[in-house]
Amino acid sequence: RDFGVVEIIEKPVNFEKLEKRIEEVLNHFKEYKYSIPGIDLKTILQVLEIEKKTGILTVNLGKKDGRIFFRKGNVVDVEVKGLSAEEAFNECLKDDYREKKRSIEYINHKRIKKINKSLTGMLLDTSRLEDEKKKPLKEEKMALEAVIESLKGVKGYKAAGIMTFTGEMLVNDTADSKIDLGVVGATFNDIFRSAHEASEKIGLEACKEAMIQTPKAVILMLCSGVQAKEHFHIISIIAIDGNVALMKMNMEKLVPSITDELS
Repeated sequence: RDFGVVEIIEKPVNFEKLEKRIEEVLNHFKEYKYSIPGIDLKTILQVLEIEKKTGILTVNLGKKDGRIFFRKGNVVDVEVKGLSAEEAFNECLKDDYREKKRSIEYINHKRIKKINKSLTGMLLDTSRLEDEKKKPLKEEKMALEAVIESLKGVKGYKAAGIMTFTGEMLVNDTADSKIDLGVVGATFNDIFRSAHEASEKIGLEACKEAMIQTPKAVILMLCSGVQAKEHFHIISIIAIDGNVALMKMNMEKLVPSITDELS
C-alpha cells in the first residue's frame, strides 16, 4: 500500500472475481461529490445527457431533498418523498426554489428505471405545467399591486415592493426612475435576513422590522414573521423628509391582505 498497491491477487487467478474487484476499485475512484452553485437545473441535466454521465444529482428543496438518478445521461428515476417519479421531477424544477443547493455524485447506482420519457420530453412537460400556472400568477400579481397602492399616497414615497423571504421580488413600484427595486431589492433583503440570523444567535429571536437611513432617504423593511402562514418581506423607500411613521403603519396594515393573497 505504501507504493500505491490496492490489493495483491494470488495465483491461480479467478478472472470473474478479478473483474468484479477491478470494477469496485474503479468505482471507488469515480465516486466523488461536488456542489454546483448558480447554474440552471435544466442546463445541468442537458450537460449530463450530452456527456452521458451516470450518478445522482441532489437538489435541496427547502425542508426536503430531491434526488435525480441518471444513467449514461438518461434520467431513470427521481425521488422526492410522497411523490411519483414524474411529479418529483417537476418539483425539482419548480421556480419556487430560487436558492436551490445542488450537488452531483458520480456513482454507478443500481436504481431501477421508472422514467421512460426522454429528457427533452420531460422538460417540455414541465414547461407546459409552468405555462398553465402563469394565468393565476398574473392575477395574484395584479392583486398584490393593488394592495401596495395605499403606500403610494404617503408623503415622500419613492418605491415599494413585496418579496419572498429569499428575496424574489413578487411586485414592486417606483416613483423615482433612479430606483430599481428589482435590482437592489435582493441586496436589501440579504441585509434583512442577516439581521434575522444575528438577532436569533444572541437569543432575541428573528427581527421583524429594520430601517436604514441615508442622507436622502429611509429604507423600511418589514417581515410577516418567520413562523407566519406566509413568510414574506415588504420593503419601502421614502424621502428623508417624508412621513416615515405613516409609511411604517401602512406597511403593518398590509400584512393580513398580502397573507390572504399568497395563501
